[in-house]
Amino acid sequence: MYRKASLQVLFVVALVAYGFMPSFAQSPPSPASGVLAKVNGVAITEEDVRYALARSGAHKTGGRAVDKKDVLERIIQQELIYQRAVELGLEADPKYQEDLRKLEVQVKAFKRERLSGVFFQREIPRLTQVSDAEAREYYAKNSARLRTEFKVWQILKRNKKQIDQALKDLVRGEPFENVAGKGMPNLPAGVNKPWELDYLRWEQLPEPWREVVPTLKPGERSDIIEGTNNRFWIIKLLERREITADSFEKRKPSIIKMLRAEKMGQLQENISREVRKKANITYAK
Repeated sequence: MYRKASLQVLFVVALVAYGFMPSFAQSPPSPASGVLAKVNGVAITEEDVRYALARSGAHKTGGRAVDKKDVLERIIQQELIYQRAVELGLEADPKYQEDLRKLEVQVKAFKRERLSGVFFQREIPRLTQVSDAEAREYYAKNSARLRTEFKVWQILKRNKKQIDQALKDLVRGEPFENVAGKGMPNLPAGVNKPWELDYLRWEQLPEPWREVVPTLKPGERSDIIEGTNNRFWIIKLLERREITADSFEKRKPSIIKMLRAEKMGQLQENISREVRKKANITYAK
């Protein structure tokens, strides 16, 4: 039965190839509608034609004009053959189904990622505004910290086993710079190494550092600091210094940026918790 259906489709393809299939399309309607033709009720649009042109490279013709009507006719013929194949049950073809599933996975991933981004782009600016009063209050409460800058070295790993090993090496007495530089041979001389950071103000410190770095004395190192996205640090404080010429107006933009980032992280966490709480999630055994 399947062989018979396949022969029928090949026969249709042969007719198309040799020009014996009649044209089912009338003169295309006005492009303003976007629909150029309908094939048994299925719309063929300008977007379909543009995609076919882009995919085939037909728009690169050395300056010659592209006959879009020919492209439209090819799409119509493909749609006719597709519809006939569906009638014959050829959608059950294993290879076709496998390739279709792969494409559907990509489409679902695109929809999830893109629309999640649209959601947060729309909601976050409205819900993460920082008022002048909030920024002033934060400056007043944290003025001592905000006037302090920290010069640090860091060991950053994205693997728990690697950061654990780095800590063991430090505990055994290996110099911090040697542990930090493992896996980074032939670094150029005369420039800061990747682990050597310039002076950082309080609001420039990654959030997981903010309760740790101020407690360190020059020359001391931290234990492992865990952050988001599988980031793990060990920090060594080299020096701290106080900024004498400081004011709220100078620090206001950076304070607002920091507070917005904090609100954004909290908002995303709250939304994720809320939607998960309301959802019905079941796991396959």
